[in-house]
Amino acid sequence: IKMLTKNAMHEIKDIAQTLRPRTLDDLGLIPALRSYLETYKQVYGIPVTFEISGEVGRLSPEIETSLYRISQEALTNSAKYAKASLIQVSIILEEDTILLMLKDNGTGFNIEDYETTRTKKGIGLFSIKERAEGLGGSASINSETSLGTTIRIQIPRH
Repeated sequence: IKMLTKNAMHEIKDIAQTLRPRTLDDLGLIPALRSYLETYKQVYGIPVTFEISGEVGRLSPEIETSLYRISQEALTNSAKYAKASLIQVSIILEEDTILLMLKDNGTGFNIEDYETTRTKKGIGLFSIKERAEGLGGSASINSETSLGTTIRIQIPRH
């Protein structure tokens, strides 16, 4: 029982660290995302490019956490469902707006079919939209079968 409890506590700590890494609190979104992407590439073996433009600085904790979790969800979906061989992540930081784009070259899917059968599937894309809208922004998801998926998040910077 002692060994099982110790292992369970270790797993809980790992899950908590994945959901909210210390790097996010200490250094901010960009370093935390870079770290996550490095781990992601090793775990899933999918190359990921990461581009940033604009003035990089700390954002509000709510924005940093939401954009980090949106990225995690989108990347996990690409690994689990898309069979992607390349993923592109880009962040554009403008004076009043933040744009996060995640694009994969995977299998893609029919948006209409997904929308009508969402209750039978996970809540990943719904969660992405909900997080973006919770920050006063928007999420658009474009996908076509065999052509990949692009997720575009646009939120106010302040």
